[in-house]
Amino acid sequence: MNAETPDILAAANALGLKNVELEKQYFSRRNRVYLVRFCNDGEVRSPAILKSYSISGGAENEFNILKEMAAAEIKVPRPLRWNSRYLLIEHIRGYTLTDLLDRPLVDLREWARELAIWFSDYHRYGLTAGKTCLVKEDCNPRNFIYSSGCFFALDFETERRGRPGEDVGKTCAYILTNDPSFTPDKIAAVSTIILRYRLLNPEITEDILISEIIAGFELIIGRRGKGKISNKYLQKDRLKKIILSPDVPRR
Repeated sequence: MNAETPDILAAANALGLKNVELEKQYFSRRNRVYLVRFCNDGEVRSPAILKSYSISGGAENEFNILKEMAAAEIKVPRPLRWNSRYLLIEHIRGYTLTDLLDRPLVDLREWARELAIWFSDYHRYGLTAGKTCLVKEDCNPRNFIYSSGCFFALDFETERRGRPGEDVGKTCAYILTNDPSFTPDKIAAVSTIILRYRLLNPEITEDILISEIIAGFELIIGRRGKGKISNKYLQKDRLKKIILSPDVPRR
């Protein structure tokens, strides 16, 4: 174990892990996140993700959320161990949504359909009679992993209740503004997501989802500045025409 990683040593002691090796540290604004390997009692274990939380109770909260979602067959990493500060979860091998946006690793309509299916399953799992559902607060493309033909989602520390489709729109806004922004492929991907999500959730209209995308743009503008988000993308009728035009290639 590297002596320069006291966080790993503390986590290993707290979680009862032996022979821990640090492979990689991931970028995270809130917490410290590592890819580690560990071996207890001579048994070779698969890589795992170790999260070190900056706030009290975060590890327990996310452990319970992931445990419940995994039991409901929502595609999330299995939680393995936790204590008051650290959480160890299954490592999902695959491509992040960021990877898929940067390079044509998988047919975009295939992954776009699967992303819509993940959101639909997640919303139905968390739906209440009051017409609110669980929504994913952190929709950064790094938090979606495409593996074995379907998506898994990460980071539920800030999960909350909200409007169905709210997080779909935010994710679509991230996709469209990913550099290079508003390319034909990204527009086609978002069009596919909307159409597949609506096929599974017909009560959520196109207008609702377009409005949620614009709300996502406004969040991005508040954090990064307007950048390449021109006024035409902030007008619902114009954005709807751009994304849902019959000329957009999709299937």
